[in-house]
Amino acid sequence: MRRALGVLTIILCVAVAAFGCGGLPRDVSTPRKALLGHWKNTVPGVDPDLYYSPDKVTYSRDKRASLTRSYEVTSENTAGFTLQVQFGSGVRETSTIGFSIDRNEITVLPGRVPELLKYTYVDSKQAP
Repeated sequence: MRRALGVLTIILCVAVAAFGCGGLPRDVSTPRKALLGHWKNTVPGVDPDLYYSPDKVTYSRDKRASLTRSYEVTSENTAGFTLQVQFGSGVRETSTIGFSIDRNEITVLPGRVPELLKYTYVDSKQAP
């Protein structure tokens, strides 16, 4: 009985530690779910990090929120693991977001800028 209680205590401590150090694995079952979280720009000289929540993206420089915009997924391709996303209201801007095979990198092709932006997944935070 005492030994079983000791083993149970160890298992509970390991579970609590695992949850505190990152918790459950990230859900990358669909592009929409894989997009959620904190992304770091990998293009040299380009500063803002991105924080995606289900309906907003926050552009942050040096841990300060500089701009938050609403977005809507207009198309999702689970086979190619890409998204078409529209930002803002009124004059809407469309971007194409593609994921790497391991889902830890995204490429963003903004509709208004003919430049491919690259980001690496950092963590599950959806706001700075």
